[in-house]
Amino acid sequence: MTPDADRKPHDHFIDGEWNSYRVVAFGNQIQTWINGHQISNLTHDERYESHPKGFIGLQVHGIGAGQGPYEVRWRNLKLRDLSQFSSLYNRKDLSGWKTTGNWLPQEDGSLLIRPREGEKGWTRYDAYLFSEKQYKDFVADFEYSYPPGGNSGFYFRVGDLKDPVGTGIEAQILDSSQKEGPLSSHDHGGIVSTSAAASKNMSRPPGEWNRMVVTCIGSQYRVELNGESIIDVDLSQTPVKDRPLKGYIGFQDHG
Repeated sequence: MTPDADRKPHDHFIDGEWNSYRVVAFGNQIQTWINGHQISNLTHDERYESHPKGFIGLQVHGIGAGQGPYEVRWRNLKLRDLSQFSSLYNRKDLSGWKTTGNWLPQEDGSLLIRPREGEKGWTRYDAYLFSEKQYKDFVADFEYSYPPGGNSGFYFRVGDLKDPVGTGIEAQILDSSQKEGPLSSHDHGGIVSTSAAASKNMSRPPGEWNRMVVTCIGSQYRVELNGESIIDVDLSQTPVKDRPLKGYIGFQDHG
C-alpha cells in the first residue's frame, strides 16, 4: 500500500475503556478513525485489482513471546455496504446539481461555499445547492467543516425548490461546539421547525470535519453525528408530518 498521507503516532486510544474504531474501505482507499480522530488514509497499489473484496474478521492475537494472554471485547459491530452507495459529488464539478450560488470545487476534492460580496441572508433559495434528482427513502452519508459560528443545513424531501423551508425538511448544520446546556432543534443535528433536538452535543470545533449520516425510511428518521446516534424520531408525529415523502436533497447557502 502507498500512503496518501503520513501516518503519525497518536494518543487517541484510551487504555482500559471502550474505544470507537471506524474503518472505511471504498474502492482502493482505506481510511481509519479512532474515537473520531482520523489515523490513516491509505491507497492500495495495483495489487488491489486482484483482491477487490474479501472476508472481514476480528483477530485473536493469542500469546506471544513474553506477551499476553489478551482479553479483548467488541460491541456495537455495524457494517454498511458502500458498494450499494452512489457518490453524489464527483469531486470535480457540479454535475447532477443546480444552484446560482458560489459553490467552488476544490483541488482536494472538497466543495467550498463562499458567498459573494453582498450575498446575505438565508432566503436566497436559488443559491442553495440542490440535487437534480429526487429521493424518497435513503441513507445520506457526508462530511463537512464550518468556520467559527458557521451555519448551514442539509435539506431533504424538498417538494418545491422555490420554498425548501416550507416544503422540505432541514437537519441543522451549525457550529454548536461552544453550546452549553440543553440543545434545541436549531442546534447542530436538530430538525428545524420541530422540537426534535440532538440528544447530545457531538459538534466538533471549527475547522475540523464532522460526519453526518441521515437515514430516512418512510416516516422514520435517524441521525448519526460523528459516530453517535443523536436523533431517532417518527416524522409523522412532528410538525413536518405533511411534508412530501419524496423530493430533492440539498445544502444551504446561509449567506
